[in-house]
Amino acid sequence: MTDIELTPIDVAGCDVRENPGDLCRDVHIFVRYVREREVKRSHRQNTLSKADAGRLAKLMSDPLGPDQVKQLGASAWLDYVDNLCLRMGFVSYDTEGEYQGYTSSEPSYPDNYIQYRPDAYTAFLDLSLQDQGQGILDTLVDSYGYGDNEFFPRAPLGTLDSFDSLGCAVGVLPNLDFARTRRFLLQLLQGCTSDVWYGTESLIRCLEAQHPFFLIPKEPKLKRGAVQKGRYGNFYEHHDNRWSNRTEIAEDAPDAFERVEGRFVERFLEGIPLTLGYVDVAYGEPKETTLFPALGRLRAFRIRPQFLRFMQGQIPPPRVTIQPNFEIHVESEAYAARLLETLTPLASLVAEDTVTILKLQKKRVAACLVQDPGLDVVALLQGLSHKPLPHNVVTELEEWTGHGMPAALVALRRAEIRARR
Repeated sequence: MTDIELTPIDVAGCDVRENPGDLCRDVHIFVRYVREREVKRSHRQNTLSKADAGRLAKLMSDPLGPDQVKQLGASAWLDYVDNLCLRMGFVSYDTEGEYQGYTSSEPSYPDNYIQYRPDAYTAFLDLSLQDQGQGILDTLVDSYGYGDNEFFPRAPLGTLDSFDSLGCAVGVLPNLDFARTRRFLLQLLQGCTSDVWYGTESLIRCLEAQHPFFLIPKEPKLKRGAVQKGRYGNFYEHHDNRWSNRTEIAEDAPDAFERVEGRFVERFLEGIPLTLGYVDVAYGEPKETTLFPALGRLRAFRIRPQFLRFMQGQIPPPRVTIQPNFEIHVESEAYAARLLETLTPLASLVAEDTVTILKLQKKRVAACLVQDPGLDVVALLQGLSHKPLPHNVVTELEEWTGHGMPAALVALRRAEIRARR
């Protein structure tokens, strides 16, 4: 790191967690899904229906999502993507609800359909992959409140429990700048070497020694008569039972920083950085098994190389190669939604990873020409490819779009007629 040094540790015996999903990709999947159909949210809870949640979970990158929807009717990852798309303005729906009658204690959401917002989404697609990633990060970093931050809700991939939120509307919490804190920690993590496991405790100790006010200012502003409680008046521990034996964390306790700011750091690491695939984390046993919320359970973290490239503004544009076997190879560090939307009508998906592979299909090319007779497929692909198209591909495409096209169109239209019967 630039101004603090962390201790590498061995994570043997720890429970290592990596993010198997791709948040950026799943944002596009969600928008595409609601763009192509009517999606009505539930009347009482304003959530996705189990049918829509099940279909979306199968399309997304979280491997646990489909089973979670089957068992619980919802997926934490899918709910996170849903909320992110709403906050980014790609979709809209009623979030206020209405109280139906004097006896209603909770709002209802009748006829609440998700609306696709093309202007916001198209503008996002026009950005570079670097800027798209920055837009998602900014939305996550800037979204917070005194009751909606790392101290309280569980991250979609996280396993740590939360603080008691009782009384969080008073004291220091309402005036904390969580966005500033998150940006500070992300900048600090740039000094790490990628693929090295660092002890979380060493990060907390360095913060306490060199940046003790990274989260709570030296002289914090207190809201609504909480002066007597001090800087840690919002934070309580429970002993022996998650919901009983509530004890306030004393500001003068020798390990007070670890018990408040340290817990925040643990939950921060399994929050935005893990969700975006910036870090991997390793869990062990907590320091005290009868203390809640858990303390010292997130033992270590390691930075992924793509995080450092992203923070340095070095995410390159996607690279397209057309192979002689008609495969299209798309190399990209981030999900290249605009490019794939251009290629998918012409080709079928073969594999999806850091290198996405598609294969040109004659029927798909024919269908595109039905929709747009002036489409020059050869010129389109040549404009996307970083090197000249293989000669056999050009020859075959010219045959598909030239002499061979009438027959292809006839076959396509016959197939469409059969499908309607």
